[in-house]
This record gives sequence, structure tokens and C-alpha cells, in this order.
Amino acid sequence: MRRALISVAPLALFFVLPLAAYGQDASTAPIGDTRDFLTVNFPVEKEIQIDLKATPRLPDADGKAEVESEKGMTRIEVKLDDMKPAILFGGDFNTYVLWLITPEGRVQNLGEILLDGERAKLEATTPLSNFGLFVSAEPHFLVDYPSRMIVLTMEKPADNRLRDFRTAQLRYEGVKGMHDFTRETLAQAPEIKRDDLAFDVAQARTAVRLAERSGATQFAAVELQAARQALQRAEEAVNTEKKADNRIALSREAVRLAVRAQTVAQERLFQAELEEERERNNQEADRLKAAIAQAQSEAEKARLEAEQQRLQASMEQHRIREMSEQREQIDQAEERGRQQGFNEARQAFERAQESARSAEQRYQELSLEQQRREQMVLEAERSLRQAEQGQQTLQNQQPRTEGDSTAAQQQVERARAELDKARQEAEQARTRAQQAEEESQHAKQLAAQRRQELESERQARQQTEQQLNQLQTEQRQTREQLRNALGQIAETRETVEGLVVNLPDILFEFDSASLKPQAREVLQKVAQTLSSAGRYKLTIAGHTDSMGRPEYNRELSQSRAKAVRDFLVQSGLDSSLIVDVRGVGENEPRASNDDAEGRQENRRVEILVQEPGAPARAE
Repeated sequence: MRRALISVAPLALFFVLPLAAYGQDASTAPIGDTRDFLTVNFPVEKEIQIDLKATPRLPDADGKAEVESEKGMTRIEVKLDDMKPAILFGGDFNTYVLWLITPEGRVQNLGEILLDGERAKLEATTPLSNFGLFVSAEPHFLVDYPSRMIVLTMEKPADNRLRDFRTAQLRYEGVKGMHDFTRETLAQAPEIKRDDLAFDVAQARTAVRLAERSGATQFAAVELQAARQALQRAEEAVNTEKKADNRIALSREAVRLAVRAQTVAQERLFQAELEEERERNNQEADRLKAAIAQAQSEAEKARLEAEQQRLQASMEQHRIREMSEQREQIDQAEERGRQQGFNEARQAFERAQESARSAEQRYQELSLEQQRREQMVLEAERSLRQAEQGQQTLQNQQPRTEGDSTAAQQQVERARAELDKARQEAEQARTRAQQAEEESQHAKQLAAQRRQELESERQARQQTEQQLNQLQTEQRQTREQLRNALGQIAETRETVEGLVVNLPDILFEFDSASLKPQAREVLQKVAQTLSSAGRYKLTIAGHTDSMGRPEYNRELSQSRAKAVRDFLVQSGLDSSLIVDVRGVGENEPRASNDDAEGRQENRRVEILVQEPGAPARAE
């Protein structure tokens, strides 16, 4: 391990530079991204060793994880080595977080990784048994979604007891997980002297800055002000607080308040956007109503009424989407609250347990001290008796001198004084031992209370997991019902990306994008089925055979895909469900183009039906 140190002065600039000074921001980084992680189904009552492999972000790092699943709870212990402070990435980054990811792609913040030099250790628990682990650099400890700065990932264990391996996909949508940075890798980054830097205050500053970026100045001014005041107290504590624990507590409170301000701002901004869209729809509805009243012909009136029906259907879909998104936000907030409550309960239990151990140790030490003092009292009493016996012996002896009598008297007095002192010290030791015993009993009671609270949180987590499993089962059943319903209308097949509804070439006029009556009947049923199915994402792709020029084939396939999209929307399908319409041409054949039957199969339009959170099909 390298131990070189550099001055901390340049690093202090990370705490005060404005956003414009950073080399990367959310406006220039890629928007869509996914990341694959290995997940493992850990067996019950088996201790499994896992290696954590460094990524190019932090190539010298190394990690080990010990995972043990027992009694409905999985214990995780992670040890890292050759780490560098996350603050070296610059920009928004200040710390590291250990993440859990499920096979379905859900993530859970298992806790902040605090460096001790180049090493770190973290213990965590989860009710899950099927998951993967990874470490990322983060702005602060309270993030609820990983950044894109992944530094360590779990390797496939070389353990023949493990058989159920899956790949989980972490999806980054929009600017999620994106933060400013000045270094993409710490491969050549210098080491720093850590003792002089208040990393916790840096986290608080960044949390407030992120809240400001999210619109909290406009949409959560009160909450943001509370976070700023907490940050100010934490910054003042850097110079005034002798104990780091007090400063850290103030910094963490500032982070918590800033995260709340950011969450409130995002929710209120979302509501404002919904209100604007609702207002536009209402204005359009009023316009159509007035136009219908003034229509001069039956044809014009029928056209406007059809447009009005489409708008009403769109508004209803908007209402359903709004309710769904609100429910999702509430669920996410509740899950964050449960996770935070569980972590806090676990940490409180661990602190109480440590206090109980310390109190018990102090009680044992003071009990031994009390025994030692009582032994000293016995020895002092024995010395006094010996001195008194010696004095009596001198008095009985004839002849005796005045000097001998005086010396014997002094010896008795010294022994009596030592006895009084020993008794006083023994009494003090007894008092301290009794006080320590009371403190030990109190600490044990508190630890028992914290254990009960932790058990309550654990049961709540298990209940949540059961509900989630039930929800996933229901989603699978809904997907199967949708596949069966679409399969009765048109050829439908299951793929890795999702359900694919195939509309063959016979539904179009020859060498044209015009739909035949049969196609319109099929698409009406498809639109009705998809409208009632919920918030699925649709990608419509047109395909041709290889006959003719590639440019012409691409244009024809694009026109046919657009014709399908337009008719689905006319039939009442919410246009926002259709995320992409493309013409593939001859590039993705299903069969050989060497014979007429294969070419017929290749001429088609496919509708890809995906779950709301699934990644879009690549170009």
C-alpha cells in the first residue's frame, strides 16, 4: 500500500468551487444507460465468501464480502482495502455506499462505507437472500439510487453450493444517478491527508446544493432554509466543536433536511407539471365544446365529437397515469422510510449493545477493584492487630525504655491510620461498583429495548418483502393474461425484451402503407386490449424483405409503422404509451429471403410491449 501524503489545500477547493468549474454536469452526460450486475441466491445457514472486483474507476481497490443467511435474515460483512477518498473524484462526490440489487433490478442502500486510512469495514443485514452487491461513490450517505460512479462489483463465487445465478439490470433514466465530477478514475489520483478534512460537512454542503438544483429554492423554500441553517451549524462546529461526533451529528441532520427539501421540490414540480397539462386539456375541451355548438354541418360536428372523445380518452389516461405515478412516489417514499427506520433501529441496537458491553466491562473492573480494596482493609486490620500485640508485649516486658514504648505507639497509630484509609477507599470502591452495576443494568435494559425495536423493524421488512413477492406474482399473472389476450387477436410471442405482436404483410395493401379493413379490425382490438392493460411501453417497428432498394424498403417500413401508430391512437390508445416508431427495412429478417414464403414472413409490422421500467429497444 502507498502511504505518500500531499497537501490538503488544493482539495479544499472541491468544497467551494461553483458548478461551472466542474468538467462534467448533467447537461452534457449521456441520458440513457444500463448496468448489469450478478445476483446470487444464497443458501440458508451457509457462510459464503464473495470477492468484490475493482472497476477502472478505482482500479487498485480490493474487497471481500462474507454473506450468511439465517432465520429469515441475511448478514453481510464487507471489508475493503486500497481505497481512496471518494472526494478525489471531485464535483459532487464525497463518500462510498454499499448497495444491494435484486434480480428484478431494485436497489437498496445498505449503508455508508467510512474509510479508516485505506481500509473500510461495514456490516449490514437484509431480509432478502437473492441479491448482488456493489459499491459506488456518492454525494452523501442518504442517497436512494446509485450514481454511475461504480467502483466495486461482485464476482461470481467459486462455490459449488451456489447454483442460482442471474443478471440484474440497473436502469438509469433521464438524469438519475448523474453527478458532477472532475476525475473519471482515481488510478493516478494522489493520496491525501484525511485527518484535516471534514468529509461529513462536505456531504452536507453537497446535499444542500443538490436540493437547490432540483428546484427547492422555488418549490421547497421552507424546507431548504431549514437545511441551510443546519448546514451553517455544522460548518460552525468545524472550529468550535472539540468532539467530532457532535459535528458529524449536525452534518447528518443537514443532509437529512436537504434530502427532504429535494424530495418535496421534486414532488411539487411534478404536481405543477401535471396541473399545467390538466389546464391545457381543459382549455382544449372547452374549445371543442364551443366548436361543436357552432358546427355548420353534420360531418363537421361528427368530426369534432370524435376529436372530443379522443381528448376525453386522453384525459382519462392522464388521470390514470397521474394516480399511478402518485402511488409509485408514495410507495418509494414509504420504502425509503422503512429502510431508513430499519437502518436506524439496527444502528441504535448496535450502539446500545456496545454500551451494555462497556458498562458490563466497567462493572467487572470496579468489582475487582472493590475486592482488592477490601483485601487491603483486611491486611490493614491484621497490621493493626500485630502493632497492638507488639505494644502490649513491650508493656509486659521488664525493664522497658521510653523510646521502645514511643515507637510501638507510633506503629499502632500508623496501622490505625492505614486501616481508616483502606476502609474509606474500600467504601468508595463499593459505591463505584454499585453505580457501575446500576449503569450496566440500565444499558442491558436499553439494549433489550433496542433489540425489540430492531425485531419489529425486521418483521416489518419481512412483511414488505412478502407483499412485494405477491405484487410480482400478480404482475406475472397480468402479463400472462395480456399475452393470452393479444394471442387471440394476432400472433404474439414472448421475447427477452417483452411481448411482440406480429402484424403480417397481408394486412396492408400491396407495396403500400394503407391498412386493409381486416387490419383495422385487428388493430382496434389490440388498442382496446392495451388500453385496459395499464402502463405498458410500446415500440412499433416496420420490416420488409430484401427485394428492391434498401432506402425504399426502409421508407416503406417506416410508413407502415407510422400507419399502425396512427390507427392505434385513433382507436383510443394513449399516444404517450408509444415510445418509438421506426422503420427497420430489410435489416432484421425472421426467415430467409431466398424463397417467397420467407420473404412473406419478413414483411411485417411488430409491436413490442414492455413493462414500464424496461429499457427501450436499441437502434
